[in-house]
Amino acid sequence: METTGPMATDAADSLWATWADVNDDGLLDLFICNANERNRLYIQKPNHAFVDKAEEYGVTGEKSEVTNFAAFGDFDRDGDLDMVILRQNGRSQLLRNPYVSTNNHFYLSVLVRARVGSVGAKVYLIKPPDKLLGLQQVCRVEGYNRQTPREASFGVPAPGDYLVKVVLSDRREIRQRVTVRPDKRNLIVIT
Repeated sequence: METTGPMATDAADSLWATWADVNDDGLLDLFICNANERNRLYIQKPNHAFVDKAEEYGVTGEKSEVTNFAAFGDFDRDGDLDMVILRQNGRSQLLRNPYVSTNNHFYLSVLVRARVGSVGAKVYLIKPPDKLLGLQQVCRVEGYNRQTPREASFGVPAPGDYLVKVVLSDRREIRQRVTVRPDKRNLIVIT
């Protein structure tokens, strides 16, 4: 309970959950889609506690709505994660992220385009020599007609050198060194 906070006692009828680094602080946050209950956006704090910020971020939805899917991606290509929310009644939304400040606006996007073995690929971000900063799973299929994006996006603490390790579903590993620069869009493509 110390770190999970209200997440541990949330008893809503949840239909979908997805992890993403919403505020580019290098910590994964959790968005939960609910039926007939407001949605939750649990922001992870540096002490690894989670706080529900759905109301502050404007993603609660209406209590009477059924939110059945959400996905994160950098839709406007400005370096932070935006979100698409799909609702059963058709009132879907594309929400651009205005919450990333300039002092933590360092990010890295990893697009996995391997022709084979990419279903359920795991993308690790490592600060050399061996400090794990993040893990995301891409290209996985979940539920009815749902697939996560091929792109993993990470907020990083500062510009500099990092290591990306991709483990494909056929267990092949691809490693690539990358330098995150503060003055450009940082994207690497894994083929």
